[in-house]
Amino acid sequence: MIALSEEIKSMCPDMVEALDRNRKEYEQDRKEQAVLKGMRICPNCGAEQDKIAVRCTVCGINMNDAQKTIMPNTEQSAGFCPKCGNKLVAGIKKCLTCS
Repeated sequence: MIALSEEIKSMCPDMVEALDRNRKEYEQDRKEQAVLKGMRICPNCGAEQDKIAVRCTVCGINMNDAQKTIMPNTEQSAGFCPKCGNKLVAGIKKCLTCS
């Protein structure tokens, strides 16, 4: 990620805030897509990895240790969407039907 200088941040605070918000939304969407595909994201390099992989194929980090910090608990009940009432997918914050 490119670090923004303090000068740029002070000149365009609204734009910097929007960029940060978009980056966070992108990262959350990427994690949700990985969960739906049965994959996980390496916390070290960001590469998508097979759910059963022991080590990241890109950077070599032990994915079994890393899984505790990056993957939501998909075993728990996810609940239901307050808008449409459909069952939510565990580990996903957005309703896949109405959002």
